[in-house]
Amino acid sequence: MSSITRHPKYGIPVRFALADRTQIMGVVFVHQNQRVIEVLCDGRSFFPIETLDGVRLLNKRHVVQIDLLPIKEILEQLDIFPDIDVPYLTQNKW
Repeated sequence: MSSITRHPKYGIPVRFALADRTQIMGVVFVHQNQRVIEVLCDGRSFFPIETLDGVRLLNKRHVVQIDLLPIKEILEQLDIFPDIDVPYLTQNKW
């Protein structure tokens, strides 16, 4: 039996603008009370983002802008994001 404690992660909808001018809409996963910026500023060169097409690893060097979407915009566009926890998004500062 494993003694590793697993903590749930929550999907935060974001829009990424890349250096080649493409945009990616997807979800970055954070632990409860963790901010997206903390995920993006850790020591890894790549970070995972989940899209409707699956999980992608983005190179941080190619990201030029990250937009945290307002809850109203998220609710209007739920069909373009993978499964997200709307109650978590409305009750927490991410």
